[in-house]
Amino acid sequence: LLDSFLPVKVLEAEVDTFRNRPQALVEWVNRYVTVDGTHNSQGIPVSPEGVWRSRVADSHSRDIFFVALARSMNIPAYINQLFFSSMKIRMRKR
Repeated sequence: LLDSFLPVKVLEAEVDTFRNRPQALVEWVNRYVTVDGTHNSQGIPVSPEGVWRSRVADSHSRDIFFVALARSMNIPAYINQLFFSSMKIRMRKR
């Protein structure tokens, strides 16, 4: 899991905050992971470790990273494919 490569001390002080307010973890990921959909033309997911090391990912890999990070802190998380599919459809219509 993430524990094997995640420098725990980086987030250790914030784990309780993230557990009590998961939105803070969302904000942390949005602040520290840059979404770049142009360099992964094949759409192959980047591993959570790869996202952590590079701090750059396509949106799907960022979401996988978020779920892995949350679960490593015992915060229940999953990717709701139906929700994300409908979000993408709505975003394209704008």
